[in-house]
Amino acid sequence: MLIKKIYILFFFVMAVMVNHIVVMGMEQDNAAFLIKNPFEKKQKDNNVVLTLDPLIRIEYDCKDQKKRLPRRQFRVPSKKALYDEKFKKNKDNKFMCPYNCPEDYTNKRGDVVAVHVKARHDENFDIRTFDSEKVDLNAYILLVQSKKNKYVDVFEKNEIGRFMCPYNCPDNYVSTRGADVIQHIRARHDKGFDLQTFDKEKIDTDVYIPRKRGRRDFEDIFEKNENDEFMCPYNCPDDYAHKKGQWVMSHIRKRHDQTVTKCAFDRHKLDPDAYIPKVELKKYVDVFEKNENDTFRCPYNNCQYAKPHGSEVVVHIRRRHNKLFNLQTFNRENENLNAYIPLKKNCKRYGDVFEKNKKKEFKCPYNCPDRYAHKRGKDVLRHIKRRHDSDFDLQTFNQDMADLNAWIPRKRCSGIKRKRKELVEKDTQEARRKKKKRKMRI
Repeated sequence: MLIKKIYILFFFVMAVMVNHIVVMGMEQDNAAFLIKNPFEKKQKDNNVVLTLDPLIRIEYDCKDQKKRLPRRQFRVPSKKALYDEKFKKNKDNKFMCPYNCPEDYTNKRGDVVAVHVKARHDENFDIRTFDSEKVDLNAYILLVQSKKNKYVDVFEKNEIGRFMCPYNCPDNYVSTRGADVIQHIRARHDKGFDLQTFDKEKIDTDVYIPRKRGRRDFEDIFEKNENDEFMCPYNCPDDYAHKKGQWVMSHIRKRHDQTVTKCAFDRHKLDPDAYIPKVELKKYVDVFEKNENDTFRCPYNNCQYAKPHGSEVVVHIRRRHNKLFNLQTFNRENENLNAYIPLKKNCKRYGDVFEKNKKKEFKCPYNCPDRYAHKRGKDVLRHIKRRHDSDFDLQTFNQDMADLNAWIPRKRCSGIKRKRKELVEKDTQEARRKKKKRKMRI
């Protein structure tokens, strides 16, 4: 132990001596090198640099020589600290304007006060170089008060109290905000409009910049009625009008002109008398007669089919009389009313093969362990092909000749179950290996 301590002391002394020799080699005219006691508490100076060894301190006199000292000695203070130093606070803990300000400006944020000083006292204000003793604290920049600082001096108001466009405007633009009127004037009358230099007597009030194609409003195309609805521009027998201009355009395409578009629409070039009449569609009452029970009857001869809904009668006619039947083109005088499509011979249905249970569901005719039953015979047929006989045919099926005990079992392992089994087997194998390793260590 003593030998270790001796070695440590020896190396420590050697390190101190080497460091001292290096520093002595860097000696200059205005530098003093001193070895200080590390346990002495003294104030920090700005001209102090610490070496790698904490016992040695180097003092530089940096007035004459330009030395690059560590950044820690010359850190720029944060702006928040500068605001605290150069701006005073009042009772409410708000920063006060450092000038003799007639506004007595105060704010909680120092940066806002700095903006105020730039705007009202000194345009070249900088918080870093600001010194209250070297500045004229009575400096103040007055606001430039324009003659026309209000919209009322330029724009007239209507009866409702809204600003009106001063030009002879076809849009009759009106708004509660003067800024919106200025935006409208720059878009539709004068792009270089200025509120301060505007004079109504010296300008051409008839100037108007039309809208570009593709950006037209419905107000430019259609007129409005008393109910504030867009009216159809044609001599329309329907007297069509709607609040949405898009609906009026769709009405024009249906009843007047199919090729009209919003961009190319011109009220002066259209044919005002153009009109496409409605196609009067036939209804079931016009084609099918009704019997005593108020149901629609099949119009073909020797057919007693009747249903309360006309659509069911149409389906019946296409199955049993005419596959190409059309309600709109049907005419009894030109139609062969004796036409009939017979059923296929010996054609079996689901009711002829499958029995029904108490719930009126078709039962599986096989000795089925699932006891399958369904309201739709199609689903029962699908079940039989999957679980009993893949070559099952409804027309050739005979319950006496068929093997009713036939059964196709389900696949025991699907893809998901196989993966699960493989994972379980891997886990068990790993667990067994770990147990063997533990036994071997013991």
